[in-house]
Amino acid sequence: MQCYFERFPKKAQSELRSLTVLPGSDIPLPPGTYAFLEFYCTDRSCDCCRVIVKVLHDTGGQPAEVATISYSWADSDEIWAR
Repeated sequence: MQCYFERFPKKAQSELRSLTVLPGSDIPLPPGTYAFLEFYCTDRSCDCCRVIVKVLHDTGGQPAEVATISYSWADSDEIWAR
């Protein structure tokens, strides 16, 4: 798996998605900025149809990974979802 922005660094400026939670907000998350980084398989022989999204929380210091989301759009995954 490789980060999309490592492969396409020029896209980072326009395509990085983030969420900023302000202090005192009604959102039940700690204040700070949350960045969403996408990771894709780079094996040309693989057809995993999967993305990993890592969520980084930045409060002004070193960003910390706070969540990892795995998603697949492969038809075979519907069997396992049942």
